[in-house]
Amino acid sequence: MGEVKMRVIDGRGQDTRRKLLALIHMGKKEMGLDEDSYRRMLRHLTGKNSCKDMEIRELNHVLNYMVVVGRFKPGKGYANYEIAMAERLKRDAREILGPNWEKRLRGLCRKLTGVEAVEWLHHQQLRQVWGALRKIEEQEKRNERRLSRR
Repeated sequence: MGEVKMRVIDGRGQDTRRKLLALIHMGKKEMGLDEDSYRRMLRHLTGKNSCKDMEIRELNHVLNYMVVVGRFKPGKGYANYEIAMAERLKRDAREILGPNWEKRLRGLCRKLTGVEAVEWLHHQQLRQVWGALRKIEEQEKRNERRLSRR
């Protein structure tokens, strides 16, 4: 597929939604999909006939499908925010959780969401795990301060 320059789209608000909708419609045109084929694809992927009824997670799924299956190249501004967010989460987990961080992160994900792999988490689950990771970091900082006072 070639490397796409990642720019993090934070996944909140109408701005992200508009960007995803624009990319999907550019993909539809570039792939040469007629209206019936396009609607059939949307129904197959999300169970919905229109992008306007979709959540950001579903729009992202449609766009990823178009990139992988349809060979649509959205350009350098495109970033799958969930993938970028998962990568940032892993980077932070490495620093916060220390040795054996991968196993500890998988366990944390499993405990909080029921899903073991960070890559399989959707936006809300990623935020949930990130919040727990921040609490762990704060707790460890408090413990370090207590130990340094002794």
